[in-house]
Amino acid sequence: MSLFAPSSRFIGLCLAAAFVLVPFSHAQVQKIGVVDLDYAVLNSNAGKALQKKIDAFRSKITSEGQKMTDGAISVQKELQEKGASLSADKRNELVKQLDDIRVALKRFETDKSNEGKSMQAEGLAAIEKQLGPVLEKIQKEGDFDLILNRVDGLVLVSHKRVDLTQKVIDELNKM
Repeated sequence: MSLFAPSSRFIGLCLAAAFVLVPFSHAQVQKIGVVDLDYAVLNSNAGKALQKKIDAFRSKITSEGQKMTDGAISVQKELQEKGASLSADKRNELVKQLDDIRVALKRFETDKSNEGKSMQAEGLAAIEKQLGPVLEKIQKEGDFDLILNRVDGLVLVSHKRVDLTQKVIDELNKM
């Protein structure tokens, strides 16, 4: 025999539900937005301009590097074809010239790589500096309690109605 009659069990369940649900009835719904910041930065006007600048830089250094490589190949070819018939002084001169070109090419690659990384970092820093005010504006206008960056591991799934990426791009383009 049960301690509680069926009607008392029902009343008990209702009371338990009331205690569980009362705190949630007064809770305010949190408004959350999601932004793919990498996509927003790359697709903003400033991001596209930065990418164009970096591509032009890469094209220029590739051309310069190819000229240096062609010079090394030319000297190496001369050494291979005429090495046996050249005087020791001429052969040593070509070997030194080839070594100098290789050292210069290595230095060129290192310097230009550092220059490219610096250019990219400075450009991204300038865009990221604009992101703070843009996100604050969107947060205030949309009354968002939380805006998350859509990165792997943080946001697994989101609906397009909470995606603010295009708004961020539009605001960045106004700046």
